[in-house]
Parts: sequence; structure tokens; C-alpha cells
Amino acid sequence: MKARSTLLVGLASAGLLAGMCTGVAGADLIDPTPYVDGNGVAWFNIAGNNCSITPDGTVGCDLPSPAPVMQMIVWGTTLPVPYVPAVVIDSNAVPAHPQWNSNGSHTQPGGNPPIVPGVNQYTTSIFYAGTTCTVSVRNDAVCSGMSHEFRISGTTVSGV
Repeated sequence: MKARSTLLVGLASAGLLAGMCTGVAGADLIDPTPYVDGNGVAWFNIAGNNCSITPDGTVGCDLPSPAPVMQMIVWGTTLPVPYVPAVVIDSNAVPAHPQWNSNGSHTQPGGNPPIVPGVNQYTTSIFYAGTTCTVSVRNDAVCSGMSHEFRISGTTVSGV
């Protein structure tokens, strides 16, 4: 019986991983080179949000207007955090979180260049420095790196 349970758990895990890989593979992965400046920072606009990825994999986005609240998930508990002008992932040890002192640090003067969709115009991704940002089919900005993720959906922001 134990062998059968182990086999089922293994198959379920394999299916879960296959599903995750399929989701990523379904998105068009664009070349980040045109978005990277002389300091090695990638600047781009994704789903209306100006974002940047630094060479160490730190990713952040300035929201067009501050979100009234961000839902942070910390150790399985959802914590509502008020007033979010920007969101950032800058550490393996800390989940995605608001960046109150951003002051537009993820935006170049005049705004960032938009991510140009590839063949699949509904899910386009940029991968740079171990970090991925994707435009979802619902036009959400989803960025993941350093074992964490955030999602910007209009004025709704969540992070893990």
C-alpha cells in the first residue's frame, strides 16, 4: 500500500509540475536585450505598469496610481497593507511587498517602453536575471523571482 501511495504522490507531483511548465511555455518569451540599459537594468511597461529588473534579479513596478491596499501573504496569512504606490521583490527572505519610497524608481523619464507582444498577444513574458514578468490573458502584470511573486490587476495588488 505504501508503494502505491508513493507512486500516486509522485504522479500527482509530476502532473503538477507539468502543468506549471505548460503555463510558462504557453507565453511568448521576448528577448530582453532591447529593454536593458548600459547599467544592466531592464526597463519596460507591462499591462500599464512601469517596471524594472536589476542585474541581481530585483523586480519592481510603479503603479499608475497607488493601490488602496495590497494583499500580502506571509507564512500562509493574508495581511492587507494600505496605500501601495509600487511593489517590489528584492529578497529571497521577504515576500513581495509595497515600496513606499520608490518615488518612480522603476520608471525612466518619459515612461518605459511597452513590452511588444509576440505571436501569442495575450501572454507575453520577459525573462531577465532569473526574474520573469508576464502579461496574463486578463491583462494583469505578474512578476516572479527570488521564490516570490506579485500580481497587479488594475488597482488590486497581491504578493507572496
